[in-house]
Amino acid sequence: MAADGDVIFLSEPAETWKANLFWGLLFGLLMIVPSFFVPEHTPLWKKYGMMILGVAWLTFMCRKAFQNHGRKVRCDLDEIEVSQPSGSRRIPISEVKKVVREDIREELRKWNDIGRSRYKTKPLDTLPAMVVYTLYDDSDRELLRLDKNMKPAGEMHRFLERMETLTGRPIIYK
Repeated sequence: MAADGDVIFLSEPAETWKANLFWGLLFGLLMIVPSFFVPEHTPLWKKYGMMILGVAWLTFMCRKAFQNHGRKVRCDLDEIEVSQPSGSRRIPISEVKKVVREDIREELRKWNDIGRSRYKTKPLDTLPAMVVYTLYDDSDRELLRLDKNMKPAGEMHRFLERMETLTGRPIIYK
C-alpha cells in the first residue's frame, strides 16, 4: 500500500473514448452516406448540407475520443495536474474546498422531460448510474470533473480520500 504522500496517477477508462468513437462513426456515417444516393436534380445545398454536418459530427466526436483517450490526472500534495492532448492545466490543492459526488442522470431526465406534458406517462427509466466527482472552489466554481470509473480504481479511492483529508470536509452526495 502506498503512503498518502505519494503521487497519484489517474486516467480515463477506455470505455469513454471508445463510446465517443462509436457514436461519432454511427451518426456521422448515417449523415454522410445518404448524400451519395440522392437524385441528380437535388439542390447542392441539400445534397452537401447533410454531408458537411456528418463530417463535422464525425470530426467533433473523434476529437472528443482523442481527448478522453489521452486525458491523464496527476495529483501530489500541492496540485492536481490534468493533461490531455488539447493542453494541460494545474489546480492548486489549496483552491479545492469541496468535492461533490453527483449522479448526472437527473440532469438528463430534465432534458428528456422538456415539452412533455406532466399528465403524460413517463417512459421506463433504464439509464445506468452516471456518477462523477466534481471539485469546487470556495465560490462554488467548478474546478474539475472526474468520472467515477477513473483507472486504476484503487488510485481513484486514494484520490478521494486525499481530497477529504486536505479539504477537511467529507464528500457531499447529491
